[in-house]
This record gives sequence, C-alpha cells and structure tokens, in this order.
Amino acid sequence: MRRKETTMLALVRDGRNDPPVTLQEVPEPQPKEGEALVQVRASTVNRGELALLASRADGWRPGQDVAGVVATPAADGNGPPAGTRVIGLAEAAAWSQRVAVPVERLAVIDDAVPFESAATLGLAGLTALRSLREIGPLLGRSVLVLGASGGLGHFVVQLAALAGANVSTLVRTDATGAGSRLADLGVRQLIAGEEPETAAFEVVVDVVGGASLERAIRAVRPGGTIMLLGATDPQPARITLLDFIGHEGARILTFFSYAGDDAAIGPDLDTLAQLVAQGRLHPTISIAVDWKDVGRLLDAMREGKLAGKTVLTVTSP
Repeated sequence: MRRKETTMLALVRDGRNDPPVTLQEVPEPQPKEGEALVQVRASTVNRGELALLASRADGWRPGQDVAGVVATPAADGNGPPAGTRVIGLAEAAAWSQRVAVPVERLAVIDDAVPFESAATLGLAGLTALRSLREIGPLLGRSVLVLGASGGLGHFVVQLAALAGANVSTLVRTDATGAGSRLADLGVRQLIAGEEPETAAFEVVVDVVGGASLERAIRAVRPGGTIMLLGATDPQPARITLLDFIGHEGARILTFFSYAGDDAAIGPDLDTLAQLVAQGRLHPTISIAVDWKDVGRLLDAMREGKLAGKTVLTVTSP
C-alpha cells in the first residue's frame, strides 16, 4: 500500500502576487541520510533572498536560517535527539513549518536564547565570524566597518571588538540614535559623514560593496586589508591601480557564505550561540513578524531603512 503523503505549510515564490510569495501547502520533507527534521520556530529574510525572490521561478522556496526544535533526529543516530532546541543553516526552504537539515549544519542552543535571536546567527553570523577569521588576528588593530548599521554589520562590529580590534565606523549626521547603538555594540570611534580619514586603517570591512569599495581603498593603510562582503550598492566601483597610490601593498579579500567548509558550520554556529548565551554577542532585530505577514517585512526591507536583522516567526495556522 502506498504511504499517504504528509503535507505542511511553506512560503513559496508566486509571481502572481506582490510581494511574490504566498503561504501554500507542500509535501513534508523526507530527511536524507545524516539529516534531521527540524520544526521551524523562526527564520530570517536576508538581502540575498530578497533579490532572489525577484528572479527565481515560481515554486522556489526561500530561506536558509533555521531556529527550532528537532522533530525527527537523523536516522543514523548522529546529531541532536528529538526535542532539542537548535539553530541551523539549510540549503533552502527554511520558510516552512519543517525543514530537513544536515546534522553537521546544526548546533544546540541554550534555553535562555530566544528562537528569534538564534535565527539571526546563520548566514549573517557565520559570514561575520568566518570573514574576520580569514583576515587574521585583530588584537590591537584598527578596523573600519563600512555598512555597520545593518544586521551583518552589527555582527562584524561585535565580533571584531570581541577579538580586540579598535573598531570605527561612519555615521550619517541624520541617523538618529545610530551612533549610540553602534557604540553599545563595541564601536570606539564614530566618524560623522561619509568619508573616513585617508590611509588610517589597517583593516577595512566593506559590507556595502559597489562604489563603497572606492571609499574602502582610500581608507586603508599601505599593506592593509580590505574584506569585501557586500554587493548591495547598485553603483559599481570604478577603480584602477592608480587608486592604490598611498595605499601600496593593500590587498582586497572577498568572502562568500557558500564557499566555506560545511563540516565547520555546526561548530561555528555553536561558537556564536554560546557567545549569545553568555551575553557577549547581541543579535539586533529591527523587525519580527508572523510569517503570514511576510509582505510587510519585505516591503520594509525594500525601503532600506532597517537597522538590524529581519525575522519571521513560524506559527501554526
């Protein structure tokens, strides 16, 4: 006898709607070897997913950040048991009631850490942690963060400060309250305006990209490092070798979240989760909405005025 297919609810790309995503009934995932089935309590909307919603075909299911409870543990006995609170990084389809996640991409979270906060640690937290690790030791080094006011930027600032860096960032004169928030997160120097001091920083982390890269080059010291993380500025950078006069020997590194070691995702998520549980890392959430109200969240993101992460709470109908 054929087994009856179990269904669940998920947010699915649907171009007939604006925004192009609707809550639909879909088949429940069947975990593969080494995967656990997680009951999702919260996920996030990342900038990349916002862009992909505009370009992917109907039927695509977005979402990578996962915070929830293990519903069915991996059949091979690896990973956390049923009922364990976890965070994880799915390949896709995390905007669902349940999602299958490889156990090497899961980490256990403390009972004191809310699911909404835990959900922010996936793509953004891992990108910040791993990109800073690529730069090397930061103790005592001067670090400028461009684009520090967003969710990824907040993690970069905090993790750089925890590593012992002297962190600076730019603050617009009309950004009410932004400076005090960033200072609370570990920024030591708030630079008013849009132009930092020339050749003043050993490390520049550019979360914005595009034309912002030109500013990063002007700010980096000779022999310094620029870490390029973002591509949110639609205006492309226009640079030549001559732009490095006064910044000789500076190098530009890039980091892509999908290029890291899968086997290290779980341990890295565990590192982030422990920092949150210890009160040393503070996820900043600008807006959290029930997933049935995802349209309001996507509209707010398009306006580009949010400081911090955007969270979807996944509830039963």
